[in-house]
Amino acid sequence: MTGLGRGYISLGRFEQSIECEQRALAICQRMGDPYREARALKHLGEAYRALGRFEEALDCLQRALAIRQELGYIWGKYSIFVKLGQVYSDLHRFDEAIDRYQQSLAICRDVGHRWGEARSLQLLGLPLQETEGVEAARACWAEALQIFTELGALEAEEVRDLLKDRSGALRSNT
Repeated sequence: MTGLGRGYISLGRFEQSIECEQRALAICQRMGDPYREARALKHLGEAYRALGRFEEALDCLQRALAIRQELGYIWGKYSIFVKLGQVYSDLHRFDEAIDRYQQSLAICRDVGHRWGEARSLQLLGLPLQETEGVEAARACWAEALQIFTELGALEAEEVRDLLKDRSGALRSNT
């Protein structure tokens, strides 16, 4: 069911995703399957965020994180930290967003996942821009761009756009 719920998310059908993921969550809990329970909670968090229901998103994501920590599933925590960072950014709780993105970055560096490292740096730049300024953000984005370019990842273009968009902000702030 979590696959179907995820499919609804990609189609922008968030209410249907929530219904599907809630059913999946109940089944996983009855079966005693914490791995899939955490996945259903993560998908619920994504759907709630998309609907602007941030507190519900945080609740689901924090529960998913607690399960993955209990399981010792280090790689699974990466995506939860990213999702938490996005919700905290949406709520303008930038220090908490920075902390979550730094946690996702540390995991990716520990396991050698270069794409995840670059994605974490890309996302980290956004709240850093709010708290520390454009230069701090640009440093993250420059590092992300280098990694994405080395990997031949399409996301390099997104990061180039971030750097271009902020170059005017730098000139206007001087």
